[in-house]
Amino acid sequence: MDAEEGIRMDIRNNSFSKGVVMHWHTSSYLSRAHTATLRGQPDMFWWLLLTSLLQQASKVCASDGMDVAAAEGKSVTFHLQNLIGENLVWSFRGEPILFIKLGAPPEVTVTDKSFMSRVVFPSNGSSLTILQLRRSDSGTYLAKNNEFKMKFILHVYRELSEPTVSCTRWNCSAESCSYMLHCSVDPPEDSSFFWSYNEQPESEEPELLVVERQHPADPDPLPYTCTAKNPISSRNTTVFPSALCADTFSSRHTVTIVGFVIGLLSLLAIIIIAIKLKGKVRCPQLPACVTVCGLLLMGALCHFYPGRRSHNLPGPASPRAGRVPGSPSFFPCLFLVTEIHRKTIHQHSLGV
Repeated sequence: MDAEEGIRMDIRNNSFSKGVVMHWHTSSYLSRAHTATLRGQPDMFWWLLLTSLLQQASKVCASDGMDVAAAEGKSVTFHLQNLIGENLVWSFRGEPILFIKLGAPPEVTVTDKSFMSRVVFPSNGSSLTILQLRRSDSGTYLAKNNEFKMKFILHVYRELSEPTVSCTRWNCSAESCSYMLHCSVDPPEDSSFFWSYNEQPESEEPELLVVERQHPADPDPLPYTCTAKNPISSRNTTVFPSALCADTFSSRHTVTIVGFVIGLLSLLAIIIIAIKLKGKVRCPQLPACVTVCGLLLMGALCHFYPGRRSHNLPGPASPRAGRVPGSPSFFPCLFLVTEIHRKTIHQHSLGV
């Protein structure tokens, strides 16, 4: 093709001559009353094609809506691109909330009292800012007039607090210890979890099973990190599994022991009151009753109190399944108390 020849574009027939036929919709950009002759400008065709594709893409985005995430108590701004027209209506969940006459400054009428004093209009009304966001502000917002329409889908989230890691169970042998950890956060909705060890991913679930070897030659285990995320915030907590589980079970059994001691003291008080008031049992048996309760209290305080342990638990002292570290079996002490009680009753029957 020489310089004198050109490509003639027939807008009426939507085609190109010279044997190349291309269908093209350019009514928004070229006049239908004229035939454009492109001389030495092969890039013009691609420029028109790109412009049309971008226009079609913008229409699709406007119809689907734009997702926007924001934090509760903060603010959010909706920007209207390529806004045309003089008037604008904002609706929320299908109900009109604002009427705007664009200008400097814009004239605004607020019809929804829940947005009163919480909205501002930057850029002479071509943007909408909502202040002091609430969870109830989540939903679809539509800006519309006769020539323009744009949709926003707002999601309001609470900022996460620091996640809490708890030990739900553990089991140790001479070779290794296994721990089940559970990560939680408040509020739990819309949250995802991520476990890592030594900056390497471990799991994307709230629960994590950790197995640690108990060999003297092994280095001390590193901590595990639980990270909680939602679309607007991210928080994390780092724990040593063995230390966490030891503290968890120590706390639980401390509460149990306190309750046990209170119960024994109450029982002792009842026995003493019964002996004093009813007089059915001779006074020499009072020391035996006190002795029995004293033995139970001694056993609770001296034998059943679990000691604290570091995160590097030695094999022999590690807790077995269903047992608490530092707590021997209850049955020998129970047998001893039963024998003392039996001998006391026998002595009473003999009149000793």
